[in-house]
Amino acid sequence: MWKNKHVIAALLIAPILAIISYFAVDYMVSERPHAAKAGGGYALVEKPNCRYQSGRCQLKNGDFELTLTVAAQSAQNTRLQVDSKVALKGVRIALLKPQRANDNTEYIEATEPLSMQISDAAGHSWSLELPQVSQQDRLRLVAAAQESFYYGESATRFIEYQTSFGKDLRTSEQQ
Repeated sequence: MWKNKHVIAALLIAPILAIISYFAVDYMVSERPHAAKAGGGYALVEKPNCRYQSGRCQLKNGDFELTLTVAAQSAQNTRLQVDSKVALKGVRIALLKPQRANDNTEYIEATEPLSMQISDAAGHSWSLELPQVSQQDRLRLVAAAQESFYYGESATRFIEYQTSFGKDLRTSEQQ
């Protein structure tokens, strides 16, 4: 079998053709990236660090990325900060509370959307004092930037962040 030149040629050419066809099919059927259009709405995807006690949550769509961090916490309130590389025109956040019905969790909007306050002159940093937040709550966010709207939803588990010293930021007061 190994003396047949046709078999040897097929064994050498088949993997090359498979790789070329893989990339050719991907090129022909994949969605092409496009720039955001003015007035359009674009969904943000939450990154995995939003589901864990990381102290940080990132929402992303292409080159547009928002970073949510806990600026300060007390037992009653949480100061949430949103940072972006792109200047934002405004950010609104609503807190969703869970409601259990028939062993299914549904989220209802418990708070009216709150407008965040600008923290820097360039519009890259925004902050807001949130009421008591539990791990089961979710944040719904809308940001306006470059004539477009970006919206997303995130878990609030990242807010329950503990430092490496075992100190819970929610119960510690700023000194």
